Amino acid sequence: MKNDRARRPWWKFGLLWMVIAGPALMVMISFTLAYLAIAFPDPVEDSYYHQGVETHRDGAAIGAVPKVPMATKP
Repeated sequence: MKNDRARRPWWKFGLLWMVIAGPALMVMISFTLAYLAIAFPDPVEDSYYHQGVETHRDGAAIGAVPKVPMATKP
């Protein structure tokens, strides 16, 4: 019985496939995520600076709290 188990080919051991399955699954997920990242990129907002300036102006017009100078050390 012991000799029969030792002579089996490596691909007939179930525990080996469990060990291989984890990293193989992660590689497949990584390739899938890389494809999704390349195929559907996030839009880049070119006018983020101008939107920030407009937001700041709108806040100042509404009555935002003015900046207070920092206290000096005694």
